[in-house]
Amino acid sequence: MLPRTLSLMLLLLAGQAWMGGATLAATCKDADNDGYAVCSGGCTLGAGDLCGDCDDHRASVRPGVAEQCFNLRDDDCDGATDLQDPECLGACPDADGDGWAVCSGSCSAAPGDTCGDCDDGRADTHPNRNETCNARDDDCDGAKDEGNPGGGSACTTGEAGVCDAGVLTCTGGSLQCQRVREPSVEDCDNGLDDDCNGVSDGADAACSAACTGILRPDADGDAVPDCADNCPGVVNPLQGDFDDDGTGDACETGVRLCDIDHSGRVDGLDLAIIGRGFGQSCGQGGYDAGADLTRDCTVDGEDLALMAAEFGHN
Repeated sequence: MLPRTLSLMLLLLAGQAWMGGATLAATCKDADNDGYAVCSGGCTLGAGDLCGDCDDHRASVRPGVAEQCFNLRDDDCDGATDLQDPECLGACPDADGDGWAVCSGSCSAAPGDTCGDCDDGRADTHPNRNETCNARDDDCDGAKDEGNPGGGSACTTGEAGVCDAGVLTCTGGSLQCQRVREPSVEDCDNGLDDDCNGVSDGADAACSAACTGILRPDADGDAVPDCADNCPGVVNPLQGDFDDDGTGDACETGVRLCDIDHSGRVDGLDLAIIGRGFGQSCGQGGYDAGADLTRDCTVDGEDLALMAAEFGHN
């Protein structure tokens, strides 16, 4: 019988040999489950696996797959990457990796690519893509923003009257609200602001008695006919007339503004009017709107300065 100490040593050596045998029989790793394992160190292949994987973290990388020529990887594990791989010799460029190549000259589309890209710097630009409103040819059909992409919904333009209703329209690479109705001659009894000047029906100057039964030309195009326009040569759809003298503020500039008494000349009589109302504000008894040249509700030095600039002029 062996001494007890010797028996224990033999058992320990036998256990180490068994563990070493298990280590030698370890299964080769196939972490990405692509059927190809990384074989090294004498490992044993698992059921259904083959050796040869070069990237066990990507199931798309393994022997036998088509080399992708522009992704900076050795997809088929043959030791050659992208254009260095024989499969990619003469391949048309696909720099943005969108699967669409720019094909010209003698090149041909690489495996997995299709010819037809028109912008190889944008992966979001290629055939079969939906067009978007950005002033670019997203689908490579030769046209930009065709079909009003993103448009068609109702919107408001912020304009007055019937001109407020709009529809979103792709214009110049961005969606804009375009009105669906243009201004027209005011209809004086339909409840609408047809000429888009902010007033409707009887409140509109276009419906004044002066315009009844006559043609209504509009020389300045402000939707207020000349027969009712207080300044027919200047666009002034709101017909502002601060001093209520019948001439619109748009026409009262320079000599016309400073000639308070409408004598045809800026002189001492106009200066006297300013003097009488000087220092007075809207609502005060001595206030004269005609002398308030700046239209700020106070007759002051600013009005005097405007008159000084035109004094003596006809």
